[in-house]
Amino acid sequence: MDLINNPKDGDERLNKLKKEFEEFVYIVSHDLKAPLRAVKNLSEWIEEDLSEDVSEDIKKNLDLLRSRTDWMNRMIDGLLDYSRISTKTQSPRNIEVEKFIKMVVDLLDIPQNIDIVVEVTKQNFVADHFQFKTVLEQLIQNAVKFNENESPKITVKAQDVSNGLELTVSDNGLGVEHENPQIAFEIFKTLHGKEKMHSVGVGLSIVKKIVENINGKIKLETEVGKGTSVQIFWPNATPQ
Repeated sequence: MDLINNPKDGDERLNKLKKEFEEFVYIVSHDLKAPLRAVKNLSEWIEEDLSEDVSEDIKKNLDLLRSRTDWMNRMIDGLLDYSRISTKTQSPRNIEVEKFIKMVVDLLDIPQNIDIVVEVTKQNFVADHFQFKTVLEQLIQNAVKFNENESPKITVKAQDVSNGLELTVSDNGLGVEHENPQIAFEIFKTLHGKEKMHSVGVGLSIVKKIVENINGKIKLETEVGKGTSVQIFWPNATPQ
């Protein structure tokens, strides 16, 4: 009842909880990284001490151990990125959409064999540059990672819709059969095998968190052998 009568109190409590969560994640993540570094260093020292006496089985196990610590480090980094994304904001400014998308594509390390197609019908749009750039980077990198087509193609569309922009990033990659493909937006979840694709399952959860923070909408569609598409409704923002 108090929160209903005093919504500001509810907002203050929510902001306090968010801050406490971010501080908790930072402390836990920092404390986890130190022992992981120690485990990796110890495995390298053991291999050096064994020198020529190290068998192929032992070397394989040590390599596996180090790959697991690297994976855990990536999960920690992903958790940190996820927890901090709400605080990394900028004042909304005008974006020259086609130019901005092509700039993001140029900045990414995309294999030359991947065809990137940009289709834009909304030339100017007001949004937080950091958030828009982060969403584009995550979606394009995700499309690159899960595309094993012999002629890989990624299409980025920015369409003019009522009260905002419709951003769609689609690929002609693997695609999957899943009863609930939206699970891909949950942190540390992926529709593909994590080990096979070397994915920790954070990128799409960051995208979803940003979209929710701007009161937008997001959905994922995927079909075996035909690829995956992520569609976002990004509402207009007021320039500041």
